[in-house]
Amino acid sequence: MFSNHHYDYIIVGGGAAGLSLAYYLTLSTHCEKRVLILDKKAKTQNDRTWCFWTDTDLPYKSANLTAWYSLSFFCNDFAKSQSIDPLRYVYINSLNFYQEMAQQLAEYPSFETKVAEVFEIEEMEDIVWVNTKEGFYSAKWVFDSRLSPPVSSPKHMVLLQQFYGLWIETPEASFDASAATLMDFRISQENAVHFMYVLPISENKALVECTTFSNNLLNWEAYIAQIVHYLKHKAGVKEFSIQETERGIIPMTNIPFPKQVGKRVIPIGRAAGLTKPSTGYTFLNIQKDSQEIVQSLEETGTPYMRSSRKNRYIFYDTLLLYLIQHEPTKIPIIFSELFKKNDFPKILRFLGEEGSLWEDLRIILKLPWSPFLKAYWNYYVRAKHTDIRTKKTNKRTFVLVPFFKTD
Repeated sequence: MFSNHHYDYIIVGGGAAGLSLAYYLTLSTHCEKRVLILDKKAKTQNDRTWCFWTDTDLPYKSANLTAWYSLSFFCNDFAKSQSIDPLRYVYINSLNFYQEMAQQLAEYPSFETKVAEVFEIEEMEDIVWVNTKEGFYSAKWVFDSRLSPPVSSPKHMVLLQQFYGLWIETPEASFDASAATLMDFRISQENAVHFMYVLPISENKALVECTTFSNNLLNWEAYIAQIVHYLKHKAGVKEFSIQETERGIIPMTNIPFPKQVGKRVIPIGRAAGLTKPSTGYTFLNIQKDSQEIVQSLEETGTPYMRSSRKNRYIFYDTLLLYLIQHEPTKIPIIFSELFKKNDFPKILRFLGEEGSLWEDLRIILKLPWSPFLKAYWNYYVRAKHTDIRTKKTNKRTFVLVPFFKTD
């Protein structure tokens, strides 16, 4: 007989992946199952921003508070703003999401949330034991959102997407609140790929974020300097106050992630490879995956029925990752051509892996061919006969380096 520390499902991690899975369980026939959510700290702060584009409504109230129906793109010699109808670009404040999920789960007495760091997960034949600082818990199934840092190998690449953002307020109207800036390359491209990302909540408030694709961990102080320089010299914002900051690092990799670890331990979220390697977007993939897990549990009693990425998108991302790593100066040119020659809704469908093969080809054929042919030759052909994939530049080097010139 099992003790009160035994559950039907244990979810490790109370972030987007863990809470989304718990939410969809409450909407299913499994709403009376015993479910335990473990996280090493309480979710009481707005610790991140989630964004995605969609043409459907998510069930969350927090996903229906802020959205843009137009997007903008900028580089040194080209600018474009366009409607993304029938899509919209959605912003979720993580604290709003955490609070909404807490209210939802409180309505189901069999769902529990505990603050406890997980040390070890041990799987046996018909049960999984979870070792935490607060003691041991057991379950029939464990869903684990913790991500082990992927390591470069001769066959795969790992880069880092780093971002630092300032939530600012201005005394005067300074932003066009009708359009979010998806990419602005009008900043220094020294040492890596850098661009700005702006979410204007109103004419006086916005998230202004600097994003970098690099092999190196970069100095966070340099991000602040670059954001301030961008605001003053590109956005025309002379005065502002900083309300909040956010920062993060997302692995960009073509390493395949497992859909299960053992028989009863199931990775979810980023640990399941749900982050798109070339963009870092994850939230909408989590929603689809969570629904598939719950549907599989209802129909088969197991969580195994989950869809996989289409091979052609893995191929596209691999070529782009290669170029980011080896020829970063080509990236602003490629994205400029992408946005210059295609309508925004088609681009978003392509980036969201929702286009048909024909739609994808129509976009790809408008891009510069030479860099991608070179990337294909070096990564898929030449690498079979040389050690090009294992060159020193293909390894992550954890060095803090200054990387921007602001004058």
